[in-house]
Order: sequence, then structure tokens, then C-alpha cells
Amino acid sequence: MRRFTVLLLGSVLALAVEAQPSDWSTLFVRAMRLKEAGQYAQAIPLAEQALALAQAQYGPENRSVGLALNLLGQLYTAEGKYDEAEAFLKRALDIYHRWFGAQSPESAGVLNNLGRLYLDRGRPEQAVSVLQEALARFEQAYGPESHRLRYTLELLAEAYQAMNRPDEARRYAARAAQLPPPPKAQR
Repeated sequence: MRRFTVLLLGSVLALAVEAQPSDWSTLFVRAMRLKEAGQYAQAIPLAEQALALAQAQYGPENRSVGLALNLLGQLYTAEGKYDEAEAFLKRALDIYHRWFGAQSPESAGVLNNLGRLYLDRGRPEQAVSVLQEALARFEQAYGPESHRLRYTLELLAEAYQAMNRPDEARRYAARAAQLPPPPKAQR
């Protein structure tokens, strides 16, 4: 009986391992889909696994690691785990600076996520600082009329409103509203 139990347990473990994706990008995409569906708690373990696999496959400073860290930062922000989120986002930003450059739109995307984190933490002044930096990078990369600036401008409006500076908040909100809408996602 004991031999049968061990064989059965071994078979179950082999099936469980076989059913688990071993590619970091598969896990990353699954975590992203869960994030988009608002299922943050379910996405976190997948994103953590994606991070571990990316680090194992490519090393700790690879851009894939940066992607996983950025996603984890967003997920932890959504879950209200701000200290962890900030650490993930700052590490992602460091990696993005090395891979894409400090002035890149990729780095600006991480700054947006830091801005969202600081707003959620009740630190609008800190949010404005990183969001102004993100806005400058996006404008440099895409021009001042790109739809890609909309989210940053909306975050800046929110930050200035939180700082009780309604004129500046309205200015950023109006500028965001004047931008063209993002293109529809193709499926």
C-alpha cells in the first residue's frame, strides 16, 4: 500500500509540474490578463513566478525582469501593499534606465506607475514630481499631441486636485480631454 501511495503521489506531482508553464512570458501574460480583469490577488502569484523564471532564465538585470517587476508594482499598488510596490517599481525603473535609457518612454511608463502609487499613498507632491518627469519623456518621444500622454495628464490633474490646486488640476484635465483617443485594440 505504501508503494502505491508513493507512486500515486509521484504521478500527481509529475502531472502538476507538467501542467505548470515554465516560460516566464506565459505566466506574465496570464498575470496581465488577471490584472486587466481586476483580479489582482490571483495575478500576484503568477507575476511572482514570472519574475522568478525571468531572473533564472535571463539574470537579475534583464528587461524581462523589469517587466515582471513593473507588473508586480502595479498589482501590489492595487492591493494597497505600498512599500512592496514601491520597491518593485524602483527596481524596475533602474533596470529600464539601463536597458532603454533614462529618457525613454518605457521608463516614463514606470514613472506613471510610481505616480499612481504616490497618489494612492496620499503623497501628491511626490506624485507630481515623478509625473512631470514622465510627461516630459512622453512628450519628447511622441510629441505634445499624442494620446499616450492622456493617462499622465489625468494623473497630474488628480494630484493637483489632491493638493487643493484646482486651477492646475483643470488645466491638466482639459489638456488630457483634448488629446485624441487611443486607437482601438485589435483582436
